[in-house]
Amino acid sequence: MEPRNILFSPPDISDEEINEVTAALKSGWITTGPRTKELEKQLKDFCGSTGYACLNSATAALECCLRALGIGPGDEVITSAYTYTASCSPICHVGATPVMCDVAEGSFEMDYDVLGSLITEETKAIVPVDLGGCMINYDKLFEVVQAHKDLWKPANDIQKCFDRVIVIADAAHSLGATYHGKHSGAVADFSSFSFHAVKNFTTAEGGAITWKSFDGIDDEEILSAIRFHTTGRPNMTALEEVIFLADLVEDSRDYPGVEELRELVYSGEFDKAIVKSIDNTISVLLRKKSTLHTRTVDARNYYIRKIRRMEKE
Repeated sequence: MEPRNILFSPPDISDEEINEVTAALKSGWITTGPRTKELEKQLKDFCGSTGYACLNSATAALECCLRALGIGPGDEVITSAYTYTASCSPICHVGATPVMCDVAEGSFEMDYDVLGSLITEETKAIVPVDLGGCMINYDKLFEVVQAHKDLWKPANDIQKCFDRVIVIADAAHSLGATYHGKHSGAVADFSSFSFHAVKNFTTAEGGAITWKSFDGIDDEEILSAIRFHTTGRPNMTALEEVIFLADLVEDSRDYPGVEELRELVYSGEFDKAIVKSIDNTISVLLRKKSTLHTRTVDARNYYIRKIRRMEKE
């Protein structure tokens, strides 16, 4: 056999990618914006997943997913003992207990005969690892999970949408891989991807989380729950953005409701006041044909859903 010199994951960067980066820098929008949204759409379509959210790493994607699912102290999350630290560290970051499952003899996958014995009433998720881009035996994994569904104890509304332990794939390596005709990102309940420089698809640094549709929860609600734990989360940052937008104009009367919002920050009508102020801000921005930040819209949608949930309760 003729010897071959195979380089270690050199990034495939051509003039086409360089021109796109240059165009992004010249656009003046170098944070999360329309190009990120377009990437999310293309990757969602490629994977065949229901939802797709880009983040700064696969580690962040996995942690945001755990937090969005309400997994934390007192919970257990099972993952493979043969993996990179990023499969386990997010479990520790959220305060849950990692439970390591060793690989089967002659395999790089968890030992499915042992996995079942590790599932307890505290188990909230399993994080399988698609090592080297090879997707694991998901049929076998879901068979084990279903066999122990009697131990499933959901602790919040989003967990109640499942009738067994949740499967969150560490798919850092497997973008583009398929399992029985389905792309990685459309097999597990959730899948976290890495776009690091040594991966087969790279943004230098970056990552993403995908998910499937689940009965009992809206896809946009999942997206909001994940974004709530990112730097663009619609909390005080979005509130301050609304107030600061009003402060930028000479006459704050252009943004009615902002003064009242400041006074209502610690009152029971806080969420409704935020929505009112954001609506006022959006109407002014549209009237002035100014740029409308996507985070402002995300914030409004988040608080509207929060108010509706409170009204149902």
